[in-house]
Amino acid sequence: MTEVEYLDICIELIEKKQKLGSSRHWTIDNFKKLSNLIYTHTHVLISVDTLKRIFGKKRTSRAYSPHVDTKNALAIFLGYSSWEDFKLNFESAPFSDIENVQNKGSDDSIVGLAKVEPTQAQQGSNSIIKLNSKQLLVISFLILIIFIILFFFNTKAPSSSTISTVNEKIFSLKGENLVGKVPHTAVIHYDISELDSKNVQISFGDSTITPLPSSEKIITHVYRIPNYYRIQLIVDGKRVNTDIRVQVNSSGWKSYLFYDKDIDNIKSEIKNGILRVTSEEIYKNGADTTEVYAITYNNIRDFDASGDDMTFETRIKSEAYEITRCATTGINLHGDRGQNFIFTKPGCMEYAFIKCSEMEIKGKYTNLSALALTIDKWHTYKIRVKNKKAQIFCDNNLIYTIGYKEDIGKLRGIIYKFTNGGIIDFVRLYNGENELVYEDNFD
Repeated sequence: MTEVEYLDICIELIEKKQKLGSSRHWTIDNFKKLSNLIYTHTHVLISVDTLKRIFGKKRTSRAYSPHVDTKNALAIFLGYSSWEDFKLNFESAPFSDIENVQNKGSDDSIVGLAKVEPTQAQQGSNSIIKLNSKQLLVISFLILIIFIILFFFNTKAPSSSTISTVNEKIFSLKGENLVGKVPHTAVIHYDISELDSKNVQISFGDSTITPLPSSEKIITHVYRIPNYYRIQLIVDGKRVNTDIRVQVNSSGWKSYLFYDKDIDNIKSEIKNGILRVTSEEIYKNGADTTEVYAITYNNIRDFDASGDDMTFETRIKSEAYEITRCATTGINLHGDRGQNFIFTKPGCMEYAFIKCSEMEIKGKYTNLSALALTIDKWHTYKIRVKNKKAQIFCDNNLIYTIGYKEDIGKLRGIIYKFTNGGIIDFVRLYNGENELVYEDNFD
């Protein structure tokens, strides 16, 4: 069978598992629920847009075949170890036979749907199954991976894991206790015994980099600030991305003072419909208000919107125009891949910056004069993301457009960062259907 035919079987099994009838009639809420269920079960986020493409609800120029990681997640959601394992169960089964399979277990026993019994004719002609060397190699590799997972990652706690290679040498990382509130300790199990290098470090995503002794098997780290962090391995100075992310939630807006290489929680106030940190509060926290510091406002949670299909709108103003020669105002929208937009005052274009998924544009090497604005004045900024393209508006004027390729994923956090302070009037977030899913007017 072709990949498309295997996907058709996969779709039908998921439809049966969800018990919502044909996916042709599913609403966006049904796909959001499925996205959340898959993430809860596999710790792999498949965006609503991607699911709609897979299920044929979103038109594509040709038969859509998602990334292998996405297909692996779908297979694991159905009870298989991988996409290859899923395909092996249907390798010789006609698609029509799926209709005849009965699910006699509970909702969680969807794996039983895949056990297709051969017909009488098939039993006669296929009593002996012959596997070629390539198939045997694939099966052997899958058994090895399953053994590693069962042996090394034996835990029932919510977790995320990476099995990868550096210079053809396997290493393993597995995270647990990956979601919580400040202060939060994440636990990383690891095995780097096969790596030749003695210079192995781990980056916890919060500027903390720690040596990783090969003689140990576990390392822990405390997070003090709400954010969405990505764990990386560093081998001989080269960063290796992993699938492990830590989400430290905030329970609303939390403000922080960055000053003199230190970070402190600082009290903010809501007054006259404005969120701000006063200069008096900054002074009480030991910062010299005539020197350079930064204030951040963090709101980390699962927002009901995809970073790939949403509109973000806010009205903000910098309070540092006269203090800092090149003040900046930053908006960071966190998904599995981030979006970061840094605006600066006229004449300071070098410090402007745009990050959208894998794409980064620096004012140092690109003309980003469109982001050099009178940030000491009230402006309404809008960021609209659709079809792998982000549009940036200031006061309803389109000022910049950037395209990208890799999915940003579910929106998990909003962070503002102001050099020497800034104030926020409102925050609004709309999903891909232009429905308001989050709003704060600071009343």
